[in-house]
Amino acid sequence: MQKAIEICYNGLPKAAIRFAEPMKTPEERSQLKKSLRANLVKLRNQLDRRSERSERICARLIELDLFQQARAIHVYLAIRSEVDTLLLINHALQLGKRVAVPVVVPQQPTLEHRWLEAAALEQLSSGEFGTRHPPQAVPCDPNEIDLIIVPLLGFDRRCQRLGYGKGYYDRFLAHSSATAIGLGFAIQEVPELPNEAHDIPLRAIVTEQEVLYSPTS
Repeated sequence: MQKAIEICYNGLPKAAIRFAEPMKTPEERSQLKKSLRANLVKLRNQLDRRSERSERICARLIELDLFQQARAIHVYLAIRSEVDTLLLINHALQLGKRVAVPVVVPQQPTLEHRWLEAAALEQLSSGEFGTRHPPQAVPCDPNEIDLIIVPLLGFDRRCQRLGYGKGYYDRFLAHSSATAIGLGFAIQEVPELPNEAHDIPLRAIVTEQEVLYSPTS
């Protein structure tokens, strides 16, 4: 028996994702995630007013106590059609917070981390998979981070996250005690993501429409 999930938003074309239920094997779960990623990338790329929506998402996050109380935050630098974090980064620096960003190193399975200065935003270098990072920045000890802002391709209302499949943030979060919050557009929500043993739910997910909190937080 095949079950179909249809994802649609504000008149955008529907993306039908079909998968076997129940999914008993790792291969079935892997195939579902592959299908979800392809469809969610397409939907996100088609979304209009992404800059405006990104500003609303960042504004919602800035209002949260979890952000206000953090002294050091780790924030991704957006690529392609991800939620843009520049407003968030600039605001955090203006408040005197320390800001770190991830660096993807070729052939290395874990992220490196560097402290970011405001001036470095004008001198970002290109990295693996289209990522950006500041050149010659001071290395950051992840144990100094209070709050991690995580990119995502999809999410559900349990605050489970679907990433790009490389496992960088899975490994990062598994060894961090910092609070993790995901940023995503409302269109990226799916009814339920398949769970893996290594999946770590986020504390919250912020969209342009609402803030979702993990039921286990």
